[in-house]
Amino acid sequence: MKKDKKLLLLALVLVSALLFACVPASAGENLGRGKSLAVARKSLEQELLPLAGAGFVGITNSEEKGEVIVFVEDEQTKQKVPCSFEGYTVRTEVTGKIEAFPTQVAEPLADVSEERKSEVRPLVGGISLSAYILKGASPYLYAGTLGMTTYDNKILSNAHVIAMNPETGDFLPEGTSIIQPGTLDGGGLANKVGGLEDYIPIDFDPNAINYADAAIGSIDAGVSASSGEQFSEESDYWIEGWTEVSIGDVVRKSGRTTGVTTGEVTHTNVSVVVGYGDRSAYFVDQIAVAQDNWSFAAPGDSGSAVDKNGDFVGLVFAGSEDFVVICKAKYIIDGLGIAVEPLEGQYSLTISSTEGGSVSTPGEGMFIYDADEMVPLVAVPDEHYHFVEWTGDVDNIAGVYDPSTTITMNDSYSVTANFELDEGWHSLTISSTPGGSVTEPGEGTFVYGNGTVVDLVAVPNEHYHFAEWTGNVSTVGNVKAAETYLTMNDSYSITANFQLDEGYHSLTVSSTEGGSVTTPGEGTFIYAANATVPLVAEPDEGHQFVKWTGDVGAIADIYAAETSVTMNASYSITANFETWQPEPAALLSISSTGGGSVTTPGEGTFLYPLGAEVSLMAVPDEGRQFVRWSGDVDTIADVYDASTTITMDSSYSIRADFSGGGLLCFIATAAYGTPMAEEIQVLREFRDEYLLTNSLGKALVELYYRASPPIAQFITEHPSLKPIVRAGLVPAIALSTVAVDTTPVEKIAIAGLLVLVSVALAIWATRRRDKGPKYAYR
Repeated sequence: MKKDKKLLLLALVLVSALLFACVPASAGENLGRGKSLAVARKSLEQELLPLAGAGFVGITNSEEKGEVIVFVEDEQTKQKVPCSFEGYTVRTEVTGKIEAFPTQVAEPLADVSEERKSEVRPLVGGISLSAYILKGASPYLYAGTLGMTTYDNKILSNAHVIAMNPETGDFLPEGTSIIQPGTLDGGGLANKVGGLEDYIPIDFDPNAINYADAAIGSIDAGVSASSGEQFSEESDYWIEGWTEVSIGDVVRKSGRTTGVTTGEVTHTNVSVVVGYGDRSAYFVDQIAVAQDNWSFAAPGDSGSAVDKNGDFVGLVFAGSEDFVVICKAKYIIDGLGIAVEPLEGQYSLTISSTEGGSVSTPGEGMFIYDADEMVPLVAVPDEHYHFVEWTGDVDNIAGVYDPSTTITMNDSYSVTANFELDEGWHSLTISSTPGGSVTEPGEGTFVYGNGTVVDLVAVPNEHYHFAEWTGNVSTVGNVKAAETYLTMNDSYSITANFQLDEGYHSLTVSSTEGGSVTTPGEGTFIYAANATVPLVAEPDEGHQFVKWTGDVGAIADIYAAETSVTMNASYSITANFETWQPEPAALLSISSTGGGSVTTPGEGTFLYPLGAEVSLMAVPDEGRQFVRWSGDVDTIADVYDASTTITMDSSYSIRADFSGGGLLCFIATAAYGTPMAEEIQVLREFRDEYLLTNSLGKALVELYYRASPPIAQFITEHPSLKPIVRAGLVPAIALSTVAVDTTPVEKIAIAGLLVLVSVALAIWATRRRDKGPKYAYR
């Protein structure tokens, strides 16, 4: 029995040597990212949601950059957001408070057509719209934007434009009148175009999730609408079909306040708190577009349809001065059951006209009809014009020379009504070159009877003078005179030409996509000869300036965004921009426990190129020891080496741990203040040379790191245990000394000696037992 106990004791000593031959490390350390980025983002989202309405705006994540992005109202809230979470970098952006775009204010920009605020027929996207709501005896004045008329003949806009009372926030009853233009822009019941049909409810409960702010209305009989068409100051465009978008995509919208604008998608999966008056709602999976001072959308643009290359992306509904939120097409289409492209068994009819008349029935634009439907066509000529014929896809038109006829919809068609001047009447088309204008009769196309004498007056701008009339000038009284006349014997087209005064030159400035010229601006400017003109080109976000092109001989530095040009002649120059992505980078956050510091690269947060190998050097204070690196240590070459490297495959946060720096080790605790304190250094050497060179040894070391602190604390509270622990350490120190401080030959000799001693002890124990007293039992 005694032999068994001795063997058990020997086994325990050997195991103890393996388990405890080391120095302390921190417990509970994060040895790497334990969660996916999406899961980490969701966890942080739940932690920040209590701040909704108190500074927290929203959150998203970037798989490409491996980071979480948090949106806040102000710098004060930004300080409450951690720099990292679950091993991932957290980037915080100040967006201001995000609110559903107001509908009670906002005048259109100067370069946006007033027609958007007037009655527009057929109905198209991008024009003023509202519900008709009484406030007392008068209508409540507000306006948003008609997003689009759908291919199943519905009016599409935001719920907070046509389905909610803008003052109380209550949802309106089905059938509520929809008017165009909105009441803020002078619309009344005489401008009724339809009634509220359906909406996607918005839940304002703090724990509720919303996906879209959208509603549809029916279109009254007799109100014409052009499916998919979008109002544009230049040329209308159409939306047909829908698509998802990616970060970096350029999208477009047509809105009541800011007109047709474009912007770049910055995020595609944003969760955001949106304010609706004194309430707020939480929306998830939204699209974000960055803007500068309302450059993409502003109050009054609520409901604008956003597209990418003609495919429906979603509806503008909320934002701030620098941030626009778009609810996605897929949630709008699914939630309202609308058609954003012709349905099976339906065809489109696109109608246009030449100068001299218009198509009154069904109107001009794109219209959707059922297969085999017979559609009436009515073309109406202007004064002094007459209808000639229909051209285009005319095979199914009953009478191509009849202004009032029909077309049978067996397919999608495009037709044009053609007009010509009546006999005895002629057209005069007038234009001008830069530097002046024609004030009499004006610029454009005019119609006169045969033989009419028309007065012409050309007026130059400052630093210009009139040069001559060009074009069909055979009947112009004096082509060199700014004030003259023309006799209308036929249809003519003439141009007033202007030239710069002597001693002045013109500078025409433009830019490519991706930026703009802010000084002196873009357009044509006049300067005195030899003047030095400053030039400033500013790139948009995600772009960089490349160089100036064109007449660049007098530009000081064509590769500088801020430079100058000397006006020795008239020049035309262009600022060129290109897309630019910063070199992929990662953040390294470094700290240390008490008992030492990190000298290379230092402590704090550092930015490195992705993939860079960064040197690390941890230096312990006098009387302390470096223990290990902890935190995001997967790419550290050797976590137990004070001088090592880390490869920056992502953003990381690491810490240098030192003995005595708040980390408890029961071996050091028991040996402190005794001669053995110096002897336990051999245990560290045994750890480095033997245990950390194999997986089993590493596992034993990790086990010690987790078990040591509570044992050390217990020993500290019961100092009478220290001598017992020190006595137990003697065999471990002795064995470690043999392993570390002897040569291989010496190790073999010592091992042989131990075997001999063990055998001798076993024999001695056996003989001693045999010599013991004998007992006989009866």
